[in-house]
Amino acid sequence: MARARDPAALTPPPAAALPPRPHPLLPVDFIRLFEIWERADPRVLRTRHRHDFHQLIVCGSGHGVHHVDLEPIPMRPRRVVHVHPGQGHEYQFEPDFDAHVVAFRAGLARATMPGQNWFPGSDVAVMWDLSVDDFVPIRSAIREIRSEQHRFDGSVASVMLSESLLAVLVAKLHRHSGDVADPSALPEAYVRYCEFVEQHFRERPTVGACARELGYSTRTLDRACTAAVGRSAMAVLDERIALDIERLLSHTTVTMSRIGEAFGFTDPSSFSKFVARHLGASPSAIRSAATEG
Repeated sequence: MARARDPAALTPPPAAALPPRPHPLLPVDFIRLFEIWERADPRVLRTRHRHDFHQLIVCGSGHGVHHVDLEPIPMRPRRVVHVHPGQGHEYQFEPDFDAHVVAFRAGLARATMPGQNWFPGSDVAVMWDLSVDDFVPIRSAIREIRSEQHRFDGSVASVMLSESLLAVLVAKLHRHSGDVADPSALPEAYVRYCEFVEQHFRERPTVGACARELGYSTRTLDRACTAAVGRSAMAVLDERIALDIERLLSHTTVTMSRIGEAFGFTDPSSFSKFVARHLGASPSAIRSAATEG
């Protein structure tokens, strides 16, 4: 399978909108939203971001809108939103809005419930609305994370404790929301295919290459994708590639030519045709619309 042409050019930038972590070894970073507003440049905060880490945004009071992959999410008290690495997002909140932001690095083993690996098209929840009673243990878990952050000293024990408190928060969130995806609800071949595509989509593999790597036939993948989402395996692959291209066009300043080259398009015309077919507009129109928005 071909390698991604220019992965460094597409790596999400550093967390410009978030203040520096209190300690370089801290695996779980807690911060209040008003502290971000106080420490960061407002012009930076009101731009679109694309980070390489997770964010749990836990709404405390007030209202606003948070855009994730260009989709507006109304924010209100006791709503929790999970922004995954690579997703584009943008802060648009009213002055009275306050939230807790829990940020943690990708690949942190204890931050995922068994069978709850998220990928575009999965049934894993990314937003929860909690009752007043169910919000109490979530708020308590967040306070424990904040308290340990103040005591964090970089030791192995301190790292383990910080990661364990995050696991407690995630487990409580899923238990009290009552919204835990059933790993068996989707065909196994579809889940394995999507997870494989998530790791290799920048190489723009063929469905046949994916099938060989996974030990399936292309027909099996087509049947699984049709059963899960009503689309062929090729459509699922192309949609995932198109999603990341849209993220890059909307949330970064990487040139359109470099984006096309990174995904293996041999000329600007073929890249533009792919984008227009799957996103409904030219690359320049998508970038202009994002900039104007």
